[in-house]
Amino acid sequence: MSDNNKNNIEEKTNESNNEIKTENKESQNVLIKDTENKEKQIKPVKKYSGKILEQLNGVFCVDKPIGLSSSDVVTILKHKVTQQLIASNLIDKRKKKRNMIKIGHGGTLDPLASGCLVIGLFKGTKMLNTLLSGSKVYEAVGRFGSSTETYDCLGELVEEKPYQHITKEKLEETLKEFVGEIEQYPPIYSALKVNGKPMYEYAKSGQEIPKEIKSRKITIHSIELLEYNNEPTKTMEIEVDNDNEDFVFQKDTDDDSNSIDKSKAKQNNNNGNNDKKRFQFKNKAVANTKLPEGPIFRFRVECGGGTYIRSLIHDIGKKLDSAAHMVSLIRSKQGPFKVEEAISIKDCDDLINIKNSMKHV
Repeated sequence: MSDNNKNNIEEKTNESNNEIKTENKESQNVLIKDTENKEKQIKPVKKYSGKILEQLNGVFCVDKPIGLSSSDVVTILKHKVTQQLIASNLIDKRKKKRNMIKIGHGGTLDPLASGCLVIGLFKGTKMLNTLLSGSKVYEAVGRFGSSTETYDCLGELVEEKPYQHITKEKLEETLKEFVGEIEQYPPIYSALKVNGKPMYEYAKSGQEIPKEIKSRKITIHSIELLEYNNEPTKTMEIEVDNDNEDFVFQKDTDDDSNSIDKSKAKQNNNNGNNDKKRFQFKNKAVANTKLPEGPIFRFRVECGGGTYIRSLIHDIGKKLDSAAHMVSLIRSKQGPFKVEEAISIKDCDDLINIKNSMKHV
């Protein structure tokens, strides 16, 4: 064999080796390139021991990126965990329904929001109700001068009102009035269910909500103004993490049966329609850049369960004889979890990362 041929073989070997990523001694991942679909997936190649199943009973915190819904995150994590357990022969692929991965989240975060999203896995799902009703800390940004149908910068303009009379002192005094137990109406565009159907589905389809929406008692433990700039600013496009584009995969059949009729799912498969079986990232946080200019204010709030920060900002605007909508939101703390300690969705490619960040039951 000639020296040139040897060099070519060595170069190809090196290229292949460069696609192998060794995470640690406990797990190893290989980057698989699907050239046909131009998709990237991380698939585990080293098997986990049976002990990992016991160690995954609990709750952990994911830093939810902007653009994904909370249910999107759960779908992605379920896929990641399932694939790793199947590869380790800890779940039989043919019996996935029997060995269903139990997973859920402990409180919805809107696509516009980022930060702490608590995830329950296996027996840990039983802890989620406690976290759902518990204390949370948010950092939010609102804009005065206009309200929208969604109470945030994603919706269509509903009302435009003056804001020039709002001073920092007036705003600080107004915020104090919201501390304690107060009444709050949930936004129409919310996941709150009426007759088993989320309210946002009624709103999107133009249907009337069949029941009168009543106010609910919520608790604001503290609220602190962090910044107020009375100079008007424009609504800008929202930056979304490019890593979100990697979330493309075939969903489990179990996921389909939860969302559509089984007979329809079977018919779709027979017709070669795999849209319902395919998960592909779609940015759900597209700002309405046509909204009027207005001054922004940033604040930190600690509140009890059931609080809608969008509604809080909307009500602050009304209290000041103006209008307001939410521009951004970060959940910085939920129960014992802080956002700086949360793991990313990509970290969940390795079950060891989930195990190490988990609080067990």
